[in-house]
Amino acid sequence: LKFKIFLLCVADIDAKDINGDVLRKGSFARVTKNQPEFKRLQEEIGVDADFDTDTGRHSDMLGKLVKIRKLRLFLQYCDALVLLDDTEEPYYINPRALRVVPPPRDSDDKPLQVGDRVRVLSQKNIVRSLQTAEYGNWVNKMDALLGKTGTVVDIDVNPSDTSPDSPVAKVQFAAALGAFYLNPKVVQKQLDRKSTRLNSSHITI
Repeated sequence: LKFKIFLLCVADIDAKDINGDVLRKGSFARVTKNQPEFKRLQEEIGVDADFDTDTGRHSDMLGKLVKIRKLRLFLQYCDALVLLDDTEEPYYINPRALRVVPPPRDSDDKPLQVGDRVRVLSQKNIVRSLQTAEYGNWVNKMDALLGKTGTVVDIDVNPSDTSPDSPVAKVQFAAALGAFYLNPKVVQKQLDRKSTRLNSSHITI
């Protein structure tokens, strides 16, 4: 009987956020800021989010931008739990405590994904103003990145303690420059070579 219930749940289950949007592995989401609601939803999945004895693990999650690393089935409720990180002590959270956040968009409002070729804007004042702490800060060696082209190798939340409005893009440049976490708004997605042949006004990378 348990085996049949398990198959039924697997066939029908979707992890859905507070708005009913489906969460996938690799999705980005914002945790609710409502402490009582968060506590109630966590208790639904058997997690005692006791803020009175909290060491920071629960309170640090409130309002946080997170990347979904893994989904698992919670048989008792026939629902899915969300693994938020790859630490030794994974934090599972009720999907209904989350709100899906769209993928990041570049300076032209085009969606970015891993593998995209991008060019950093040439205007230092614009790049510096947008490269705030939430996106890894501006450092002087970024001068060398202005106008340069690289490849998006990762899209993730900022590894710092701050929580940006959108995910950050990790861009790999030539070996001499290395890789940097950047605000998606400081890069411009480039057309691939096949597309550039269709548009003679665009300079081929």
